[in-house]
Amino acid sequence: MIEMAKEMVKQCGGLPLAVKVLGGLLAAQHTPRQWKLISENIKSHILLGGVSSTVDDSSSVDYILSLSFEGLPSYLKQCLLYLASFPEDRSIEIERLAYVWAAEGIKKPRYYEGATIQDVADFCIQELVMRNLVISEKDMKTSRFEYCQLHDLMREICLLKAEEENFLQIVSDQTCDQTCSSNVHSQASSKSRRFVVYRTKSFRGELEIRNSKLRSLLFIHAVSWDSIRIKSMELPLLRVLDLSEAKFNRWGLPSSIGKLIHLKYLSLFRVKVTHLPSSLRNLKSLLYLNLDTYSRIGTMVPNVFEEMLELTYLCLPKYTLFPTKLKLGNLLNLESLHNFSRKHSSLTDLHCMTRLRRLTITGKLWD
Repeated sequence: MIEMAKEMVKQCGGLPLAVKVLGGLLAAQHTPRQWKLISENIKSHILLGGVSSTVDDSSSVDYILSLSFEGLPSYLKQCLLYLASFPEDRSIEIERLAYVWAAEGIKKPRYYEGATIQDVADFCIQELVMRNLVISEKDMKTSRFEYCQLHDLMREICLLKAEEENFLQIVSDQTCDQTCSSNVHSQASSKSRRFVVYRTKSFRGELEIRNSKLRSLLFIHAVSWDSIRIKSMELPLLRVLDLSEAKFNRWGLPSSIGKLIHLKYLSLFRVKVTHLPSSLRNLKSLLYLNLDTYSRIGTMVPNVFEEMLELTYLCLPKYTLFPTKLKLGNLLNLESLHNFSRKHSSLTDLHCMTRLRRLTITGKLWD
């Protein structure tokens, strides 16, 4: 086995990432027969590519990374493909990622009594870290993985796999400069189940999406968009909608968002709106709801939470336009509650939240 290992390491072209990934792949195999099979696969790839002992390093490295991906259980493949949706060299917040995975219904690797959404995400990240596919370290204070990162070469492999499987489509500065003029609706009419937009250049446009099979729509680094109007959302299967940092014009957040009744994840983090539509109350399947909007004068929040019984994460705006007492007493499954304030909520509502693990408070808790 030692000789086989040495031979396979030679195919890594001296690239530390490839060596680490190969080590993670071999560590998951426990018999000489399994190691021999991996070794023969690598050799076969080199021979088929017409490469002699002077190995084509990039070809071998790509194959080793691809082989490691193919050796993953299905739930880890989905998790890894989702990581590729974030920009290169981006540190990804795992708490956010955990709820996206849960909303998508990615199969849990195992179940144990009292497991939370965060617990399951930690297990998946741990598995990917052990295989050297993801870069992450546990936080000393929380003993959890707080952020992770995908190596650029591994991300390229994942993007190729995502394209093959119609898993993901990305609109970025480069792709939009080539194809976009005044709108991007034609970009969103593909077969991909997930549509990701990240922009760093100023862009004024109208976003119209009619992909009836779409499950996730994410905006990343959309802060520089001058204006976005969602004209129509015929998205009956949508589970994840992340509009973080998007800027809306005078139409604001459309009331039609209430038609997305299967939505499980909704983020309006730093979205520039002054009021939220009352139709949000129709989103009864939500697990994650981030309303930490950006407004200098505050955001008006209607009472929409009473029937969101599945909600486990809720972040309220730091400032409300017309402070009203929000009814939060029915949210028995909440595990994280942020920006709680006596100005817009009742202290007695907290008494029923026996699963609460994280609570942040704004203003004074006691008179």
